[in-house]
Amino acid sequence: MSQKITDLIVANDEDINKLLDIPEIKLGTTVNESFYNALRYTTPNCALMLMNQGAIPYIPRMIDMMLNIKHDEMHILQNMLAIPKLSFVSYHCNKDDRAILCEFIRKLSSRNKKYHDIIELLINQGIDINKEDRYGKTPLRLLCGRNEFGLIKMLVDKQVDLNKKSHSGHTALTYSIQFRKDECAQFLIKSGADLDLQMDNGNTALMLAADQNMRDVVASLLNNGASTSIYNNNLYTVLDIVKNKSDRNEDIVRALKENSSTKEMMVEGNANVSLANMLHFITIIMMLLVLLFK
Repeated sequence: MSQKITDLIVANDEDINKLLDIPEIKLGTTVNESFYNALRYTTPNCALMLMNQGAIPYIPRMIDMMLNIKHDEMHILQNMLAIPKLSFVSYHCNKDDRAILCEFIRKLSSRNKKYHDIIELLINQGIDINKEDRYGKTPLRLLCGRNEFGLIKMLVDKQVDLNKKSHSGHTALTYSIQFRKDECAQFLIKSGADLDLQMDNGNTALMLAADQNMRDVVASLLNNGASTSIYNNNLYTVLDIVKNKSDRNEDIVRALKENSSTKEMMVEGNANVSLANMLHFITIIMMLLVLLFK
């Protein structure tokens, strides 16, 4: 690309008239390269002006730029996403086989927070928040594994699919429980995740939590209506699983028994009420028949 164009973009990013005076931009011979340079060195206005002059951003290159943004280059992504005409970048990210959002989440670390801003920008731009990567992981499951509650809440607020299953039938909730992410599991329970979905082996979130002696999570699941009567593929209920454990938590056993007994009493009570109602109805019919045939 002409150094003259580069220098002028850097020095006069808001001076559209000066940029339009450059023959190469008028002809469009280097306008595409100028566009990338504008993103890197100037402001969204300059890049937008170049698009209006015929620059056609190459989406794969845009995505590569996003994935390789350095610590001091956050402004490049902000420039990209600040341009209204680039809203289709998120659309193409959704079509990209690499699951862009998952790739950025994998880059998150406690010492490097720059990707939080990128992820937030992409989510707010409308990127597909349920798209799985090649390993079958969704953005929500990846974030649960990292206890990233701010981003998890953002996904929940954006109506993420809480119950989307992996290849093995894992949901974000069962994934959180399997890896003992208690706080994340509690948050998903309160956010309305389906508590009784079964994995491919038939296990539920309650079975996993009880098997791992996660007392608080078990209590939360029971308090929110998780079923104790579901059978897994081995024809075990959650109580069967816990009773067979050598290191079982007696508090969990007690809670499961109490929950099961309460439900049995409710069913029995409802049955008694139904029987009483039926007898009462039959009595009324018989009285009417007696009166009718007198």
